[in-house]
Amino acid sequence: SSLSIPSNPDDIMVATECMHERYYFSDVHIRGHYSAFAKKEWEREGTKPVMESGDEEILAEGKCDYLGFSS
Repeated sequence: SSLSIPSNPDDIMVATECMHERYYFSDVHIRGHYSAFAKKEWEREGTKPVMESGDEEILAEGKCDYLGFSS
């Protein structure tokens, strides 16, 4: 079998947006910060979490060393 690569730009954008939504929380745990996508989404929605002084440092220091999946 072969992997089908979408050629329609709209399909690629939908897949990318789904990926951003799917990895929203794990990105923070693994990278130690909110993604640019999340920040832009908050801007579009007019929402964002309340961040206090030092919160970004706490996120950066508390990131995971390992992420495992089990089925």
